[in-house]
Amino acid sequence: MLLVLGVLYWILGSDNDAIILFSAYIPITAIDVALNIQSSKALKALQGTLTLRSKTYRDGEIKEIPIRHLVPSDIIVLEEGQSLPADGIVLESSNLRISEAALTGESLPLDKKVNDLFFAGTTPLSGQGIGKIIKTGTKTKFGMIGKLLDETKASKSPLRKKIDRLVKIIFTIAMIVSAILFLIEWKHSGELIPSLILSLTLGMSAIPEEFPIVFTLYLSLGAWRLSKKNVLVKSLPSVEALGGVDIICTDKTGTLTEGSFELEELKITNTSISESEARKFAVMACEVVAIDAMEKPIIEKFGEKTELHSKWDLILDNPFNIDTKTMSHVWKEKNGPEKIIAMKGAFEGVIKHCNSNQLEQASLVELNNTFTSQGKRVLALAAGKDEKGPLSFIGLLVYSDPIRPGVKDAIQKCQEAGIIIKIITGDHLLTAHSIADQVGLKHATDELFTGEMIHKMNSDDKKTAFIKGSIFARFSPELKHEMVKALKETGSVVAMTGDGINDGPALRLADIGISMGKSATDVARSAAQMVLIKNDFIGIVEAIFEGRKLFSNLQKSFSYLISFHTPVILLTLIPTILKWPAILMPTHIILLELIVHPVSAFTFENLSKSTKTKSSKKTILDRNQLLWSLLSGTLVSVISIIVFRSQMATSVDELRTMAFSIVVFGNLFFIVAECFPHFRLRFFFTALFIILFAASTTGFEPITDLLHFKQIKSTQLMICFLIASLGAISIFKPNQEKT
Repeated sequence: MLLVLGVLYWILGSDNDAIILFSAYIPITAIDVALNIQSSKALKALQGTLTLRSKTYRDGEIKEIPIRHLVPSDIIVLEEGQSLPADGIVLESSNLRISEAALTGESLPLDKKVNDLFFAGTTPLSGQGIGKIIKTGTKTKFGMIGKLLDETKASKSPLRKKIDRLVKIIFTIAMIVSAILFLIEWKHSGELIPSLILSLTLGMSAIPEEFPIVFTLYLSLGAWRLSKKNVLVKSLPSVEALGGVDIICTDKTGTLTEGSFELEELKITNTSISESEARKFAVMACEVVAIDAMEKPIIEKFGEKTELHSKWDLILDNPFNIDTKTMSHVWKEKNGPEKIIAMKGAFEGVIKHCNSNQLEQASLVELNNTFTSQGKRVLALAAGKDEKGPLSFIGLLVYSDPIRPGVKDAIQKCQEAGIIIKIITGDHLLTAHSIADQVGLKHATDELFTGEMIHKMNSDDKKTAFIKGSIFARFSPELKHEMVKALKETGSVVAMTGDGINDGPALRLADIGISMGKSATDVARSAAQMVLIKNDFIGIVEAIFEGRKLFSNLQKSFSYLISFHTPVILLTLIPTILKWPAILMPTHIILLELIVHPVSAFTFENLSKSTKTKSSKKTILDRNQLLWSLLSGTLVSVISIIVFRSQMATSVDELRTMAFSIVVFGNLFFIVAECFPHFRLRFFFTALFIILFAASTTGFEPITDLLHFKQIKSTQLMICFLIASLGAISIFKPNQEKT
């Protein structure tokens, strides 16, 4: 439109207007290009932090390297939850079972033994192994399928689709009105080119082309800022959804607590077992190579690993049972027939395998409750010589796990902002209850549930418990999934944390699935929309409030754009309808565009914000905000028209200059209204820019002659500034952000 108008003015012989329009094309286009480059740079920086890695043998040791650096013949570690990076052959296998559902659609996992093949994109569900890579990248089976997706474009978010649809609707209406205006003017005047100029001027003033640019820029920069806080958001729609989170379903261990377990004591309850024997059983219950955070302290504290392995062979490794939350190992004496089975895990699971009578069990339950009510993490230990027979209860492994610094303040911040927090843990209910007390999570005794309690409920009671409850202990991944579904059915926006293979469905279902920490499985990271580099609840809270701030600032920018376009449209349309001289010409609209693009992009983008806000939903501007924006823009239009039709100046050009000054200063007060009361340095730079812009375009004669203006006095400019302050009327709109 800008270039077409330049050509039309040139045809008419208005060389100055044509040169101004052609010249303005460069900075206006440059601003849009700069905004797109800024968005792309932010997204590129974010993508660089999402590099997938694989444990690989290099130079005689295991190293984590980016999967793009893997080559055929590399030796890699196959472990639970890892998405395999290449096709290869199994060299070593220990109870290795791999799900190939992502490749074949077959739901049942396959046992993988030595010399069996494994494929990229598949996932080990249990056990571990060593593999040799045969094919990588697009040469793998998974890579060949991936080639088909190369031309598939990422789908736009619902909100972006709404914005694009709004722009298209406004564009269509603007074109229809412009066409009607052209026909009316051509019929009345009989002059083709002036009628075209008039209609194109209206069209150019009406189209809100800044909306999609600003939307993408804000989300891109928001995602980039979150990455600097060790929070990786995998897609722009996720940044969009963050601002709407109402409920956080969070793990306890490693999220609210440090996750750095210190073994305080081994409380031996079996009087027939010596301390040295109990320690030996504790070590036997651990993996040969201890990786788990709760096994390492056992090995470090009891230090019997070397002596144990010199006398005993591990003959059966029973992996962790998700239902009983226990694991066991069977050992055989190297130079004898003796066998020992050692088991550790959740108290409730271990005690079921033991031969304790009711009285002994009651005593053990009481002892376990004593430790858990103090916030301790407790594992039960049992041992025996008969794999099929009952075991003997040995004692309790008691761990401390301190609260993370800053978690208590983060919990309080959430509660003040109306965000509901639900703790979901595989730990004991009393332990979770104690931790909730320590972090200041508000909860009542009837808001505590165990997985066993939930399983016994009917469907309606389950939903009630999910909505009402604050602490959920001994929870299975299946119950997590049910809980997310029930909470979403209430209309809430749900964030769910997880790091295991079985957390995948719940993470995928949640509005914001959050993969926790570096220890998270590839399955969890793949299912999640947000990845925390540090397994820290504070990062979740920061991300949600960053999302709220971003959404609020986006609303401010859009509200400003509505206010801006209102007087531009009205001051173009009304004089034409009423047969007045033009108030705003194409050159004036182009000058205003030089203000609106940088202002809408950067002035509101990173405003400071009170944390006491309601969650942002999917409406960028509700009816109330839209009406106030239209009112502000209309007031500036009305006072501009009043001045233009008044006797405050001696010529039309002088009146036009004053009306234009009111529109420019009105823009400043639109910004004041949106920024109030969070004025930052960007605002003052913007204000200075607008004031200097108004003074230079109306106060220097060579410039005013080019723009069909006339130089006005400083007193007239001050009057324009004062009456333009009516543009800040939306300061008085009801504050919807406070809870």
